[in-house]
Parts: sequence; C-alpha cells; structure tokens
Amino acid sequence: GADAKVDYDEIILRWMDRYLKGIDNGNAREKPVRIFVMGDNKWRREDAWPLKRAETTDYILSASDRKGPGRLLEHLSEMSSDYSELLSDPAHPVTDPYAEFGARDYKSLEGRDDVIVFDSFPFEKDTEVTGPIQATIYASADAPDFDLWVRILDVWPDGRAFNLMSPGLDVLRASYRNASLKPELLEPGKVYKLTLDRLLTSNVFKKGHKLRVQITGAFAPHFSRNLQTGESELTSSKTRVGHIRIYHWSNTPSSVTVPIVPR
Repeated sequence: GADAKVDYDEIILRWMDRYLKGIDNGNAREKPVRIFVMGDNKWRREDAWPLKRAETTDYILSASDRKGPGRLLEHLSEMSSDYSELLSDPAHPVTDPYAEFGARDYKSLEGRDDVIVFDSFPFEKDTEVTGPIQATIYASADAPDFDLWVRILDVWPDGRAFNLMSPGLDVLRASYRNASLKPELLEPGKVYKLTLDRLLTSNVFKKGHKLRVQITGAFAPHFSRNLQTGESELTSSKTRVGHIRIYHWSNTPSSVTVPIVPR
C-alpha cells in the first residue's frame, strides 16, 4: 500500500545534507536498519540485521497424502507420508499470473499436481516473522535436473494467500546445489539435500492466519527455463517432464527455519 512507498530522493538528500553540507538533521543518530513490517504495514528502525532478539523455529514439512496438501509441524509426525510428489513440465510450467513485483494473492495455485503447499496451523496470536529464512529440502527426481522454488506466503482466514517476498532469491537449480561453476547433474532417484538460505521477510501473521510453504519446479517467467534434460537452454529446446519427490523421513526431514520476533 501507500505506507510502503520509499522516497529515495529524500533519503539521498538527507544523507548529503548531513555528510556533505554538515547539517545536523538527525541522520547520524538514526538506527542503521530500516524495515517495512507487513501485517503491521509500517516502517521500523532496528539496530542490526538479522534482529538479535529473533528466536528461530523449525517447521517440519509433513503430509498425510503424497499429493498434498501438507502441514508445517514443530515436531515430526508418525502419521506423515514418507514423501510428497509433484510434477514439473518445462513445456507447461507453473506461471506467475501477475509477473510483477509486489504482494499478490496466489490462492489460484492451490490444488494442482505441479504445486505442493504446506500450511501451519492458524496462529493463536499475532506472530511476527522478521529476518532470514532457511529452507532445507530433501528431494529426488527422475530427471537429471530441476529447479526448486520454495515460496513463503501468508494465508488469510478467507483462503487468500499473499507472497511475502518477491521472486528471485527463493529458487535453487538442483544442478548448481553446490554453487559450482559447472552443473552437477542428478542421479535418478537419489536423495539430495537442497538448501535455500537467502529467503527473507518481515511480516506479522495476524491471529487466525497461517504460514504457507509453496513448492514448485518452475515459476515462469522469473527464472531461465530448466529443460530438465541436463542440456543448456541456450543450445537445446528439447524438454523432459520430471517427477520431484520431497521427503519427510526422520533422517531426511525437509523443513523451514523461521525467525520469530517476540512481541
């Protein structure tokens, strides 16, 4: 909304007034970190990032059905299926219906065979999540490569589901899981630990809202297309349909780690 707007000219001019003109406008005494807290819909100053007072909580991805939807639990569930499975078809990818930055309602992506969602139970009180979020996903595929999108959303009581960060940092190409210069293709059926450690947000989940983790193999047009053949999209156009499994075993517990800020 309008409260989230940033006046970059004002920020630059205040800095220049203080450090180039020597005007004491209070700039030097302000806390160095400024964040916009969604849910509360206001800007807030902080001493450092990440927030030292944040307390991390691990949510385990659990599913009673292999096609989902699933749950986010704070403890492993013996009732959980051993894995969840989704389809990934580069010729018919999951597509962002908005294809632009900003908070949007993605409820329409529920109930598809190429999308899996995991929801927390409704929060019993307003709960703030501010800071870096890490997703640790144990996955396998029957294709030599795939993209793993892990998106964080706020689900309202009426079912609307709003994204909590813009796309770009919430994706990992499996063949570059080790940040190598050249792709390391996958062995079909082998379970790999995939870590996405650049997720971040600042949001207050209001009482009755839920935290959602949404997993897909594509989110066009925000990332270069993965053919899932092991070939480069620069030299080939042939695609391959892949089946991706997300594991929930006790020795491979896929999870997300979120920073809860006491209020």
